[in-house]
Amino acid sequence: MKILMLVDYLNIGGTETHILSISKDLLAKGQKVILATEGGELANLFEEHGIETFFIKFEEKELINLIKNYKVNIVHCHLGKSMNLCRKIHDIINMPYIITLHGMFYSADELNYTCSKASHIIAVSNPVKNMLFNCMNEDIESKVSVLYNTFDLYKYTNLNTDIDIRKSLNIKENEKIVVYCSRLSFSKGKLAEKFIHAFYEVAKDIDNIHAIVIGDGPKKIQLEFYKNSLNARLNKECIHIIGSAKNVIPYYLESMFVVGSARVAIEAMSCSKPVIAMGLMSTEGLINDKNAKDMINCYFGDHGLINPKDISNLIFTMKYLLNNENECIELGKWSKKWCFENFNNDKSTNLLIAIYIKHGIF
Repeated sequence: MKILMLVDYLNIGGTETHILSISKDLLAKGQKVILATEGGELANLFEEHGIETFFIKFEEKELINLIKNYKVNIVHCHLGKSMNLCRKIHDIINMPYIITLHGMFYSADELNYTCSKASHIIAVSNPVKNMLFNCMNEDIESKVSVLYNTFDLYKYTNLNTDIDIRKSLNIKENEKIVVYCSRLSFSKGKLAEKFIHAFYEVAKDIDNIHAIVIGDGPKKIQLEFYKNSLNARLNKECIHIIGSAKNVIPYYLESMFVVGSARVAIEAMSCSKPVIAMGLMSTEGLINDKNAKDMINCYFGDHGLINPKDISNLIFTMKYLLNNENECIELGKWSKKWCFENFNNDKSTNLLIAIYIKHGIF
């Protein structure tokens, strides 16, 4: 098959790294994958992994020419602009398309227009699936699947890095690191601000700790001012905002634990790190064997809420983990095992290929 991945922009984030992950796995399984996008800083990374990338203006004629010239069997689109374009293309040349819904941010009008003609729709969590059903004016249950964002098992069994995080940020070997990772959009940037505030409260009582915030976006400048103010109050440079990073694994490996949601939570746990789930909908707290199923269902606080916690609980949990290193290590071991059992990229990609075969043009 020849699969066209269509995505608005290739910025650094969970959606884009998920698309890269499944594209690499499809290639490894003998499928042909090309990608069309308007651009973005991750484009080079796709090309480095052998995924032929085309930069387009998202006009019907340009995409139709690409589909015909490369004899595309099916289009897989991922975000709003791509979904709308796929619907238009379908109406012109009857091209089958698959949609993956990555969050709760789609409007009802957008979903009704794009999903009604889609061959199949994939929701990355149960709350996203339920949102879709509630928005649709027709019954589409038979063509909807839930497939969690998964990861490459091999990548997380060979965790070597030449990046010296401590040296670049002037962090001593005996100092502990906590990581927060997310886009710094206006919505998720508020979560980063919450994390920084909680860390500041912790750092007033515990010495030799550092927080690293990974991410970029319109909220970053404001967070820089906030970070500088809190570092001045603490009289030490212990809160660091480093911007976006193409490879976040070295930061996870150096951390005691990670705060985040969605793919960040999965990847950090796959690196044997405990995770405090904090997403757009809710701060759900520390992920463990007792609440793991609920955590998946709310996508670690990003798509729903199960048992929301306030900032005092976030501060308490951070202090607890920093003061209990052995328990941190044991929880990290469980985290990796749980991820390997529940987020197997190989199984997910096989299901995806079956969907492509069922609906593609041959």
